[in-house]
Amino acid sequence: MIVFNSLNRSMLLLERELVDSLKNEDFSVLTQEEKETLSQAKIIHNGKVDESTHMRYLMERNKFKEEVLALFINFSSRCNFNCSYCYQDARTMGSDMTKENWERLLSFISNQRNPTNVRKVEVVLFGGEPLMNYNVLHQAVQNLKAMEGSNFSVNVDLITNGSLLTKDRATELAPYLDSVQITIDGTEKVHNERRPYKSGEGSFQDVLQNLRNTLNFTDIEVTLRINVEEETIPDAEELLSRLKKLNLPPKLNKIGLSPTYASQNDISGETCAVGFEGQIMKKIAATYEKAVKMGYKVGKEFINGPCLSYYKNSFAVDENLQVYKCPGYLYEEPDGFITPSGELEITSTRWYEMINDEPSCLENCKYAPICYGGCRWQAGGPSNINCNKKSLDQNIEQLIRAHAISVYGTVAT
Repeated sequence: MIVFNSLNRSMLLLERELVDSLKNEDFSVLTQEEKETLSQAKIIHNGKVDESTHMRYLMERNKFKEEVLALFINFSSRCNFNCSYCYQDARTMGSDMTKENWERLLSFISNQRNPTNVRKVEVVLFGGEPLMNYNVLHQAVQNLKAMEGSNFSVNVDLITNGSLLTKDRATELAPYLDSVQITIDGTEKVHNERRPYKSGEGSFQDVLQNLRNTLNFTDIEVTLRINVEEETIPDAEELLSRLKKLNLPPKLNKIGLSPTYASQNDISGETCAVGFEGQIMKKIAATYEKAVKMGYKVGKEFINGPCLSYYKNSFAVDENLQVYKCPGYLYEEPDGFITPSGELEITSTRWYEMINDEPSCLENCKYAPICYGGCRWQAGGPSNINCNKKSLDQNIEQLIRAHAISVYGTVAT
């Protein structure tokens, strides 16, 4: 059976008899080795420390840790797709990051190595469609990886629609990328309806070919994302079945299904936004279980937080070097900017409100360590919560089981 600790996110596969003993608080049957393993995973503890208080301490400590700098960097606000559900409806311009702006941003990143304690930089290449600005992006990933050295690492992930990631580009970028996320929303008909080119032509065949080439000719870890509505989930399952015939499951790092987000203009500022609930999350959880039986790997899709906006050293930067506490706010009112000298200047109270805030739901929710109030942007801003409790009540066991099967193989229910 699977035992999961939400506070430190450890997961163990245990015999049913051992789980029964733990439920009954009968520790006399445990060997010394079992006690040590369970204690290290925090499955059992001495009971003298209140876990809720400990969680708040860990979160406050992590908020202000300087070891990691996490950035979403938009290399272009242009996109060659006309997706029916694009959330970035505040993005009205169409421009690319210039070489000069990249050099200024690189100066900011480089400056974090010495006066601060940053030891790792995590960068997500984002857009628009980041590959619309290929030459600057290619130079950027080379610059970033060249910074690696003793006690300093750089992780670079690319989020792309996949249409411009040709075989030549994939092989050229491969030495500098740690992972790529490519989206296919279903079989050809459904995908082309949801994610056509701006010309109206379908993009499915181009994206599929580029996905296969990236998997076959590079060692980049590839995640396949599928955005779904309730009515498109059966088609997403059909896509997974067809990709299995192409032998893609063992080559993919993992798959991820997501309900389509509300757009920026649709996000309301109410005090408690409702998370994804109802049949769609139930159907997604069921699809994950089908997927792992086909050989696909699934991540910890039951972990929804804490949101990156809580962390001092996490933010998004657009091509004009405007800074936002969360990529959901891109092209809305910025929270600051990168100065010509490569410094971060904050111009918004929201920046500090989002770091300082503690969700009101922490005291009475067992999912607090893996949700922490959910997505702040979808909730409408600081002090609001995007509650996922109902969805997790309904689906967390199935989601944990799907992840465990993809890691361990068959597990007991």
